Parts: sequence; C-alpha cells; structure tokens
Amino acid sequence: MSTKTEQFRDSLNAKLTKIQSQIDGVKSEVKADYQHKQAALTEKLNAARASVAAKKQEAKAAEAKAQDWIKAKAEAGADLIQTWKDKHEKNKLDRYADRAEQNAEAAIYYAEAALANAIEASYEAITARVGADLA
Repeated sequence: MSTKTEQFRDSLNAKLTKIQSQIDGVKSEVKADYQHKQAALTEKLNAARASVAAKKQEAKAAEAKAQDWIKAKAEAGADLIQTWKDKHEKNKLDRYADRAEQNAEAAIYYAEAALANAIEASYEAITARVGADLA
C-alpha cells in the first residue's frame, strides 16, 4: 500500500473517529439525568447552534467540491481510466486519485455538517422534553 494511501486512510479514520466521538457524546447526554441538566443543555444547545453555523460554510464548500468530482468522474469515465491504467499514465491516474480523495474529504465535511445539525436537533429535543417534564 502506498504512503499516500496510508496517509489518506489515517486521515479518514481520524475524521470518522471524531464523528463517532461526537455521536457517543450525544448518546451519553441522552442517558444522563436530564432534570438537573436543563441549564447545561441550554448551553450545549447554543454551542450546537454555533457549530451548525460554522459548519454551513464548510458544507457549502464540500458540496461544490462534490459537484466538481461528479463532473470530473462523468468526463473521465471508466473506459478512459482503464486506458490510463493500460498506458501506465501515472500522472493522470495520480490526479484522478487526488480528486477522488478530495471528494471523500468533502463528503466527510458534509457529514460533519449534517451531524452538527443532528446534534443541534437532539439538544433542542432534550431541552424541550426537560421543559415539558418540569412543567
């Protein structure tokens, strides 16, 4: 396996681990004794809203990169890529691999933005439930 592939795999793994950690954090908050956490939940909700706002820009950029990738992939086509392989056109294959990696990273940014939205919605739901239960 090439060094670039290993670096990409490690980078992707680190990002996915970060996402899993955030999901685990939300799970543990849901399990917590929520009656004593209303103020803390409101604070977390506000932080989640701020995170969503920050992630929106990243998500827009990621979406643009994804659209570029879809266009490049359609233009290249499987036959052309196979031709590059057959002719050992490494520089073209490297550029194609670089764009594929950029697309994967863009998808991760998009997933992080979606996760930020989900976290915000979760805190809104928990805060609403605490308010209802305490009424």
